[in-house]
Amino acid sequence: MKKILAAFYFSFFIYLFAFSQSARTPSEDSTKLKIPADTSSYCIVETNDGLLLKGRIIGQKQGEISFRDNNLGLLSLELKNISFIEQAGNGMYFLFYMKDGGLLHGKIISQTATEIEIETKSTGKKIIPLERIKEMRLIDEKDIRRKGKYRYPNFNAPRYFLTPSAIPMNKEEGYYQTMDFLYNNFNYGIAKSFSIGSGAILPLGFYVMPKYGRKVSDVMYLGAGAVYGQTLVKFRQTNFKLGALYGLATFGNANNNLTFGTGYTFSDVNNETTFYPKPLIMVSGALRISRRFQFVGENIFLPFKNCHYVAEGKVCDYFYQHTAIYGFRFLKEKLSIDLGILHYPQDIFKAFPYLALAIKF
Repeated sequence: MKKILAAFYFSFFIYLFAFSQSARTPSEDSTKLKIPADTSSYCIVETNDGLLLKGRIIGQKQGEISFRDNNLGLLSLELKNISFIEQAGNGMYFLFYMKDGGLLHGKIISQTATEIEIETKSTGKKIIPLERIKEMRLIDEKDIRRKGKYRYPNFNAPRYFLTPSAIPMNKEEGYYQTMDFLYNNFNYGIAKSFSIGSGAILPLGFYVMPKYGRKVSDVMYLGAGAVYGQTLVKFRQTNFKLGALYGLATFGNANNNLTFGTGYTFSDVNNETTFYPKPLIMVSGALRISRRFQFVGENIFLPFKNCHYVAEGKVCDYFYQHTAIYGFRFLKEKLSIDLGILHYPQDIFKAFPYLALAIKF
């Protein structure tokens, strides 16, 4: 049974990787992209590897465009490497970071070589000189809340308190997290759908956790990953190693979602390895109840082993232990604070406070 489960999770992971690669392969129509003729207009360009560029097309030749990005300067881009290109406007909503520290958001109505005219929800039409704009970012108009306030995206959507979701991290984005000021964790998006995490409770132990996740529809993500951890020093003369290979399915979006996960686990205690016949089970969810707050809950059913001796010899029983965490997440653009209660019925104290701080970089 354990070999069948291992083969299933391994095959599932390979399937997702292959799906990602095929989805990124340039199509036969990639060279038929509609190139805006107006070189004074802002354009949004997305490459096949997930890079998002914002600027102007200043030239075009067979199979290639010259593009001046707001941050990267002049670039030469082959059309076969571009998955999306569109002139800014046509209902697109942007967030403008101004050089004086201000923040504006609205739809682009018109542009010239020196200024942009936008329409905002709170103050109507405005003309902004380009020299005043530090950065502009394409956003979802639904994230503009009451009184014109912007609701920052949830950069912590790839994880709940402890367990992951299938929602991937953005490429070249990451965060540092500390939990109860003891556990330190880093996560970073290496590619569009692949991230790597690593954490430690120094000097006791550490772990690594790669994860793959991909959006397969407007309301569904699929993912898979692995985790491995071990102690660095002996605890009561015992060394521990733990690991899992798991699959995930997340329904919803970054703000409101529900995730089901299952995995194949093993442990090693003083070089005695156990592969658990019972699968790891995870059920987690999140609900954004306001611009700043999100309710988060998760349930983890972790298989354990209990061995005893009878007349026939050593007998091992496998059973589940349930851990649950419920609480709230306070959200800002590059900061989140988690506060909750960890419920562990098997312990004499039953419940423990959970506090975590995450900083995006």
